[in-house]
Amino acid sequence: MTPADPGGPLEEWRIRLETVEPGWLILPGDLPRQEWDAWVRAATGELREAWGEQWDPRAEDDVRTLLGRGLEDRAASPSVAVLQVWPVFAPIVAMCRVTLMSTQVAPPWRDLGGVLHGVEAEGLGSGLQWVDRSAVSLPHGESVETVTVHYAFDDGTTTVIVGVDETPVGMYLRLLSGLRGMLESIRIERADGARFRGVRPAWLMEDAPWEIEVS
Repeated sequence: MTPADPGGPLEEWRIRLETVEPGWLILPGDLPRQEWDAWVRAATGELREAWGEQWDPRAEDDVRTLLGRGLEDRAASPSVAVLQVWPVFAPIVAMCRVTLMSTQVAPPWRDLGGVLHGVEAEGLGSGLQWVDRSAVSLPHGESVETVTVHYAFDDGTTTVIVGVDETPVGMYLRLLSGLRGMLESIRIERADGARFRGVRPAWLMEDAPWEIEVS
């Protein structure tokens, strides 16, 4: 969904965001590799504290592995922010990304299938919500329903995309509250103080964002 080349210089923008619920880890983008082990140990301790009595010591190796993979993902990502989300007390994660790109290379949302609705965010203005659902086959003939969600805001020259990678629907529902809180916290501005404000696409229908339900 997100191109490796953001399509032009975007250094003029500065982003601020906050996470409002435990289990939302902002992966450091400039951490020297020799410091990764220390970060993984600290993040493991943070999760252990957040899970409290539900922490299972037998899962610690898996937790550390997933945290390390998160750092690998962050190191290779063009996004301005990558978050690893732990919405349940288990070594299962979702990935959330905040990406800035030139409007010229933004995804052609109307041509991608999925469901489109309008959205408003306090710090980003008006935009759209793109949702795609699919089913992933599991062993023994079973399947799990998954969802991919992107919120996109465009001011005519720059597009901001806040997205959640493909995730099982039940897991997405558990992280939705934290996603909304993080989305509302985002502020993007230039050095001169001018703030980014998205404008609702003229072609987008007037209605409320789609609420995902477990079928």
